[in-house]
Amino acid sequence: TPRQIRQALILSGVDLAQIETALASLPEPTKSLATVEWEYSIAFQRDRPLVNEVGALLGWTSEQLDDLWRFAGSLP
Repeated sequence: TPRQIRQALILSGVDLAQIETALASLPEPTKSLATVEWEYSIAFQRDRPLVNEVGALLGWTSEQLDDLWRFAGSLP
């Protein structure tokens, strides 16, 4: 859920402003589409291309993203 992924990010030491900065660095219309997805999605899916794109902007590996998703899924 959006809550779980945001909590997992925070508990992993990620400032949510980093995510917003990464989204803001994308070219249009990707930036606007990504921002809408980040702000309004009711579920976050690991296999979405945007996840890999933003992860790469933040310097995260595919394995780190997988770990983040597993961690988020474990949060009550």
